Amino acid sequence: MKAAREVLTRCEAGEISPAVALMELLMLTQDADAVCTFLNDLGDRSSTTQALNELFIQHELGCRRIAAMLKSGVDCPPQGASIAEGVAFCRTLFDWSVRQSEAASVALYSLGSPELLLAATTEIVDLLRGYGLLRPEHAVLDLGCGTGRMAAALASEVQHVLGIDVSAEMVETARRRTAELSNVSIELCSGLDLQPLAASSFDLVLAVDSFPYVVQAGWELAVVMFREAARVLRPGGEFLILHFSYRGDRAQDRQDVRTLAEQHGFELIVDGELPFRLWNGDVYRMRNAGRTALGA
Repeated sequence: MKAAREVLTRCEAGEISPAVALMELLMLTQDADAVCTFLNDLGDRSSTTQALNELFIQHELGCRRIAAMLKSGVDCPPQGASIAEGVAFCRTLFDWSVRQSEAASVALYSLGSPELLLAATTEIVDLLRGYGLLRPEHAVLDLGCGTGRMAAALASEVQHVLGIDVSAEMVETARRRTAELSNVSIELCSGLDLQPLAASSFDLVLAVDSFPYVVQAGWELAVVMFREAARVLRPGGEFLILHFSYRGDRAQDRQDVRTLAEQHGFELIVDGELPFRLWNGDVYRMRNAGRTALGA
């Protein structure tokens, strides 16, 4: 279990939270019993080991549900697929995932716990507030809105939130969550572009842990989404990506974001910082400088 011990070491060093460490152990083993055995066999009573054991016990049912989800093999993207096939895979994946666990379907590190997910969501809202991106007159596009957790959390802070997602099951869940919020709209989208949204109609385009699936579907789709984000943003509006990819190569992620930002007229303000306590999502904050994209 060398890889598992590496996860433990990163947790002990404060690089990842206990919740993320448990998620990674579950991803490594796809077996909740194996994770439990690993933690018990450590033998020591360090604060990290105790925290992981306590978290596993507290959220054992959620951990077992996540292990079963991972073991199912549903989250195995097709190799050599076209962009359209990649988007279709995401649609199928999230239609299925939200039926297994609403919290885990948008964040495995929630361990299936609505309370952990809410805490992580609150951290994100606090970051946006600190950046000065939440104003009463602002319109926000929640790109890949999932179950509507961000749309619901932002509703009281801005004029309007539009959440879009490729998954009909996610859209239905998000609409149910936000049904009483008059300034929130949830729509099904193609995942291939941001049509039919009007140009210069948003102050913030927000992608919380959704852009990895854009990257997974193909570089060409990432190019399209950057171009579309620049189109729908007002001059001076901002594009905020929280987690660019799941490739495990932050240096490559940073280089790719820099390239895409430059090509599409964005000023890169935050370049891959890791500000969160609960989640290890990297932050890319870009401002629409109003320049025409290269080659457009």
